[in-house]
Amino acid sequence: MFRKKLLLVDDSSTNNMLIKSYFEEENYTVLTAEDGPTALDILNSEMPDLILLDIMMPGMDGYQVLTKIKSNPVTRRIPVIVVSAKDKKADITKAFELGAIDYITKPVGLGNLFEIVERLIGH
Repeated sequence: MFRKKLLLVDDSSTNNMLIKSYFEEENYTVLTAEDGPTALDILNSEMPDLILLDIMMPGMDGYQVLTKIKSNPVTRRIPVIVVSAKDKKADITKAFELGAIDYITKPVGLGNLFEIVERLIGH
């Protein structure tokens, strides 16, 4: 059976571990990165079906990562869902303007997140 592949980009190893565990139980392959540069390195060798991207990260923030993903002809078609604690209208608008397909504010229920991912790239 073909497994869908997710890339989680969040500087919280706890968030990555929880989401990874949940989606692996649902038969997804899950890659994780705790910063933007690592995520972009992973995208040089892996092509996920969807990216879950945090905004607030040290060094390179999620907006910068999203800009790089969407400006690269190889990765620009990968759907990106922003998952962030930033809940201001301007933050959400900026993410959509940069190419995010959805924006979910933390804390997010794993079941709800799974439903959204399934709707976008479901098996």
